[in-house]
Amino acid sequence: DFGVVAMCAPVLAFIALFQDFGLTQATIQKTGIRHEEVNYLFWINVAVSAILACVLAGAAPLVAAFYGEPRVAGLVAALGLQILAYGLGAQHLA
Repeated sequence: DFGVVAMCAPVLAFIALFQDFGLTQATIQKTGIRHEEVNYLFWINVAVSAILACVLAGAAPLVAAFYGEPRVAGLVAALGLQILAYGLGAQHLA
């Protein structure tokens, strides 16, 4: 079971590189930010995370075929929920 998770980890790490597009850092570094801007950035983060979660779910069969392990597909698709959850909280953390 640990091996199955280890097979999924590089895929999740690669997808996470594109997750916030640096928007949380931009929020932190801006000296004055309005509520409307934070709201807009929140929805951008949610949209990008949803797209990445869908990409991850779509790529799950390919990852399973690459490793030759069918159990990887379900786990990779489920890890898309982690991507989506981070997108919902990214601006709140910033």
